[in-house]
Amino acid sequence: MKRTAPSACSARRARRRSAWWAAVIAVMAIGTVHAQGGASGPPGPSEPEWGAYRSGLGYPVFSDDLQDRADEEGIDPRCLMTITIAWQANPSIVANVENGLLEVLVEGVPRAEAQAVLMAESPYFNGDIDCAGTPPATWQGGTYSSTYGNIDFGAGDSGRGVYEGGDSAIIYAMIGRVMTGFWVEPASSMRCDSSVGGSEYWGRIRFEFDEEFGGWSGTWGYCDEDPERTWTGSRAE
Repeated sequence: MKRTAPSACSARRARRRSAWWAAVIAVMAIGTVHAQGGASGPPGPSEPEWGAYRSGLGYPVFSDDLQDRADEEGIDPRCLMTITIAWQANPSIVANVENGLLEVLVEGVPRAEAQAVLMAESPYFNGDIDCAGTPPATWQGGTYSSTYGNIDFGAGDSGRGVYEGGDSAIIYAMIGRVMTGFWVEPASSMRCDSSVGGSEYWGRIRFEFDEEFGGWSGTWGYCDEDPERTWTGSRAE
């Protein structure tokens, strides 16, 4: 070949649910404290002075950071937000709307209408909002076509992949999406001073796979030198 150089999804859901309820309780407490301290208190539930407001759980609403985290977990970004109902004249609500920490979903409506918006927009009441997430792909091994022919990998996080009819091998360890290890062949253009896998013809490899383990971009080198030569691969059809 080288004869010539060429996740714990469930835990995340539990944390999101705890954070969601904590945020709801905190925002509701703001309204309660203000009502108890005010001269007149909030209006009755039928008065058109209520609103529904959305906030991010530790993120500005619909910020790039929030969207990036939602994409990483494979969930609807609304799963990382909370919605609360409040008296729209509450100074804390007014201030947080003005500084962008709260998004107004509806204002100037009776409490029941604000409640209906909450039910429709909250992932904990609307079952159509996907908060289960997509489990990240895991290493399954298999056959990959590569710069130096097809390689048949085992499914374990460490093991051997064989190529060139089984005469040559990749001895690897997989951590996350990065595979490191050695290529080993019966002969090549450079003989090493030591042996790996029973051969004096070997070198280091480093392959970084994409998120779906559909392929990798990687490098290889001779003997104990840093891998710098290109070696790429993709899952065989």
